[in-house]
Amino acid sequence: MTTTESLSSEIYAIADIHGRADLLEAMLGYIAAASDDHQSKPVVIFLGDLIDRGPDSPKVLDQVCSTLDLYPGSRLVLGNHDFYLRELLRGTHH
Repeated sequence: MTTTESLSSEIYAIADIHGRADLLEAMLGYIAAASDDHQSKPVVIFLGDLIDRGPDSPKVLDQVCSTLDLYPGSRLVLGNHDFYLRELLRGTHH
């Protein structure tokens, strides 16, 4: 039996999702399958622009939050689209 502490890490970078939850779901499925095949623990780095343009930005945000919880060490870097939404919601974007 292999413990997660003894597994090697594979790093994946995902950028410019722009609300395409369908494509993100496919990528995350690939990452999960690859980690099983390689007996590794993935680290996913989201490189911004999660929202805008595509049909399902809220679902993308849910998927990203779930992934950050599922794979320790994973990170999110805000893109300009994400930053503007955050500032708008805070009431600091003019």
